[in-house]
Amino acid sequence: MRAYIAKCFCGLCSMALVLSLLTAPLRADVFFEDDFEMYFDDVDLEDEGWRVVEVANPIEISTFWTVLNPGGRANPPGEDGAPSAGNFLISDSDQGDASSDETGSGMSHDIWSPEIDLFDAKESVWLHFDCAAILNNNGKCVFDVDVSINGGETWQNVFRRVAPARIEAEPFASTENSDGYFGRIHLDITDIASGQAEVIIRWRHFEPHWDWWIAIDNVLIDDVAGPQGGEVFLLGLQDFAAGIPAEWEIMSLAEVPNEGTETWHTTDKGSRSVIENGGVFPYQDGHGVHRLEPPFAILDSDADPDPIEDEYLMTPVIDCSEAEEVYLHYKDEIWATDGAVQEVLFSIDGGASFEPVPLFSYNLGAGFDPGEDPFYAERVISVPAASFESKVVFAWHYQSGGNQYWWAIDDVHVTGTGEGLDSLNCANRNFRTEGFDPNAASVTMRWNVLDGDTRHELLANGDVIAGDLAADVETYTDESPPAGGAVTYSIRSYAGDELRTECEASPVEPRRCPADLSCCYDIATGEVTLSWLNGVNVEGRSWRIRRNGIPRTSVALDGDTYTDRITRPGVYEYTLELNGGNAAQCPGLPLSCSVVATGEGIAFYDDFECYADDANLTDAGWELVLSGGAPEDGSQFSVENPGGRGNTPTENGQPSQGKFLISDNDFGGADFSPGSGGSFDIVSPGFSCADMAEVWLHLDASIVLNNNGTCVVDIDVSGDGGDNWANVFRRVGAARAGADPLPQVDLSEDEPGGPREGNSDGFYGRLHLDISETAANEDNVKFRIRHFEPSWDWWVSIDNVQVDSVPSSGGEHLLLETDFNGGIPDDWDIESVDNLAPWSGVDSSPISLLNHNGGLFPDEADGRRLHYFDREFANVSCGNDPELGLDCINRAGNETLMTPPLDLSERTAVYLHVRSSILMTSATAEILLSLDGGETFEEEPVFSYSTEADFLRADGNAEVAHGDYILPVAAAAGQPDVVFAFHFDNPNQSAGWWAIDDVTISADGGPVVGPPPADEICDNGEDDDDDGLADCDDPDCEADAGCQVVKGPVFNRGDPDDNGSVQLTDGIFILNFLFIGGAAPSCFDSADADNNGSVQLTDGIYLLNFLFLGGAAPVEPGTSASPCGPDPAEPEDALGCESYSSCG
Repeated sequence: MRAYIAKCFCGLCSMALVLSLLTAPLRADVFFEDDFEMYFDDVDLEDEGWRVVEVANPIEISTFWTVLNPGGRANPPGEDGAPSAGNFLISDSDQGDASSDETGSGMSHDIWSPEIDLFDAKESVWLHFDCAAILNNNGKCVFDVDVSINGGETWQNVFRRVAPARIEAEPFASTENSDGYFGRIHLDITDIASGQAEVIIRWRHFEPHWDWWIAIDNVLIDDVAGPQGGEVFLLGLQDFAAGIPAEWEIMSLAEVPNEGTETWHTTDKGSRSVIENGGVFPYQDGHGVHRLEPPFAILDSDADPDPIEDEYLMTPVIDCSEAEEVYLHYKDEIWATDGAVQEVLFSIDGGASFEPVPLFSYNLGAGFDPGEDPFYAERVISVPAASFESKVVFAWHYQSGGNQYWWAIDDVHVTGTGEGLDSLNCANRNFRTEGFDPNAASVTMRWNVLDGDTRHELLANGDVIAGDLAADVETYTDESPPAGGAVTYSIRSYAGDELRTECEASPVEPRRCPADLSCCYDIATGEVTLSWLNGVNVEGRSWRIRRNGIPRTSVALDGDTYTDRITRPGVYEYTLELNGGNAAQCPGLPLSCSVVATGEGIAFYDDFECYADDANLTDAGWELVLSGGAPEDGSQFSVENPGGRGNTPTENGQPSQGKFLISDNDFGGADFSPGSGGSFDIVSPGFSCADMAEVWLHLDASIVLNNNGTCVVDIDVSGDGGDNWANVFRRVGAARAGADPLPQVDLSEDEPGGPREGNSDGFYGRLHLDISETAANEDNVKFRIRHFEPSWDWWVSIDNVQVDSVPSSGGEHLLLETDFNGGIPDDWDIESVDNLAPWSGVDSSPISLLNHNGGLFPDEADGRRLHYFDREFANVSCGNDPELGLDCINRAGNETLMTPPLDLSERTAVYLHVRSSILMTSATAEILLSLDGGETFEEEPVFSYSTEADFLRADGNAEVAHGDYILPVAAAAGQPDVVFAFHFDNPNQSAGWWAIDDVTISADGGPVVGPPPADEICDNGEDDDDDGLADCDDPDCEADAGCQVVKGPVFNRGDPDDNGSVQLTDGIFILNFLFIGGAAPSCFDSADADNNGSVQLTDGIYLLNFLFLGGAAPVEPGTSASPCGPDPAEPEDALGCESYSSCG
């Protein structure tokens, strides 16, 4: 076997290797090692006994194991995450073509080690190697490490990882085997390999499906165990069952410090846990937390609202002063990115500062593909620098510009060894609670039994709850925890009558507050059923139910449902609140939901709250239709949300609540070509509009077409029960070609082919559609939503559908109208944090397809240009982005565009009308309201694209949405100093844009507002604006070119002979005047060619240089090719111009 040599390049060694050489005990026996440095190619590899084995004739013919690194990947990580150096072994499924090995076929790409003689290894055999296993978030492959003791005839598995989308064939993805791996792997193969003479190790890349890669390096087999930790706990096990303990520190160094779920937390705001969601794979497109048992600590950068992050999760200060060896233990699972710092740090000064070299980092240059399947590891890290230190702190540090991915950790503890360490302490006792179990209304405690214990005593807030537990008892459940506040549990452990230890657990809140209130309205009976996740162990008298603010009933604290009856049409809002008791117990109360009772102008309503599943949906009269051969693949409309999408945006962009209806083609995967006719349709139950002369359809919608997709989303209406359909809304994928309908841009009446309405892009918000033409006075009306010919695109979701006679048209008075033709008006305010890319009325990029090429599809910017408006609009746009194809000078930062102040003190209702298109990224895009003239803004936006309502906002994979909005702004009515602001904040410098046009403020109530006066035309002899002054006498014409008063005589410079052109004769004229008594110029300023205030030899030379040697032209007012003008005020001179007759 070859010697084990540290691989160093340019003086740098793998940090993991250096640490292992410095800290590991002297190895008694090294049985095998290979760092692949001696292999020039794969022939050399096989000459040394390695065997590349392709099993079952794989389709992926280029995925075989090799040292040649055909995909050019970075090296795999070692113990601390730093890359190895030099050659390594890799099986790269991604670097070939899209052909894929078949799941269930047995196709595999294997590498066998040389045969290893372990006959003399009688006690301990460990396999160690650096590894990067990127399996693909929606992949199908399996990574196995197997051992054979009979030359490869049979194999025993010692390590397995399965891609999270593998559900078709064994081994299936599960919470025991999913995720890739990043770091150094240590495997105990003693039971299999010790004493065996024909041992072979096999690494398998099994059934890859055009997935990513598996790379290994620095293979070592010896008799030294991987890091195991110490004998004594220095920090007890922290599993975050009761949240992040108070003695831990969460530190945010972001410019605006984060708190709550925007920093490290345990409530899993992004619902990442697959275990919490039934353990069903795949989940969240393979990006869920697949392995960690909830609760865990998590930093979720991907979940909205995406602030900038610089977040530290820090242990308490740990006294390691008696420890000769210190080990940090933790489990971590990460959706890793190269767009964030993700590192484990340590401090020896109590957290005041951190050592510069991380204990582990995902950002040291080792190879992985960002945004793929998560990595999972159970890490034990030796920390020799912490030995004998008294103020040790460990920290998990996540730093990014926001909207990256997530990092979760669990089961953190610190151990050590040393003669001076006493195991009789609270760290070794490790007393902890598992948090409150709402199903059993109990709290379970666990602890470690230490040698010498004879009995234990448990207390809750200082009161004994169990007074004489046997020495060997390690767990106890409090089945009646105190209600109404936090509880601190503690344990006293004795040896006889001597108190040995008294240890506290972190405080726990032993209750669950009610949540998820829903209202289900039964049209046939008029009954409204309220249901909620019941509160448990909440102190109070009852739950109080209000309807439209009026108390309706009280429900016992153990109740979770109430049935009301509605007898009249209308909108009814229900709330649930605590009656009696401390309201601070449940700060999320009151809960609310609403129903709409049909009748008297309301023909139909559905918020989907009554449907437990799709069978309930169809039982209620909805029809799920698969047209044109559409398969049952998960793309069909459903209330079961198979792709785990967030709720649909409502009127102001905030998410709807509860159930909603979705057709998720990205989850299902159906791939139709244009013209094929395949469609996923949902048809409403029939309803009557017989007494309605005007009929409107309203619905919340998130329509995500796919920027390079080809699908069509239609909303159609039938007045005859579905026999005939009329289209009332359409959106077409920007890449659609070859079959109608095709995408098209807006065209004004001034454009060839105009006027024409655009039809491309997605939609975000609430739709209001006038369906009167088809539905008015009809008694069997239906509407249909079609997801037509999707090509593995995204989704269409809807919620809160209502059909009524209430139009969405705004107010009766128009108070402000702006179309941005001619730019942003002077009375609007533009604010910019750096003034590099503020709001503008000029499309300089251009982002508009109309401005770019006249509006012709395909949109070569991958469907991400603006497809609406005329040629002039307000916009805040991207930076230089070759992929997007837009040519911008700077990227927008923190930019605000504000309307002029409006006096709305006499208005009873106010509406903001705006046409808005956006390439939606991590940037905040919102419409704000100020009631003090723009000095401050209300906390709740009028409208926001940046909420938890779902849309595709990924930087680098953003989608375009367009909407024509009429937004009611109740808070503005009656206010005297109102400003609306369009706020775009782009801290990540994402390549995106926001464009608006046709902004109008309308209102009801107050005096009639006449049309604004006409602008003064400055050359028609009329008083156009009725101010008593016409043309240049009107101050409005002060800047008009035709009204400028010229000061002083005018001339062309460089024409001293006054013949109307600059010629050789002009230079000679100056020289004759200066040296031989020639005539003086009638306009000395014209002879002063260089405008230095004197007529000199240099002026003649200046003109000759200009005429014959390419020198500079005479300064302003220039030559006869330019208009005449006066001598500039600067520099001032006394030459003058008595006469000049050649200005024409």
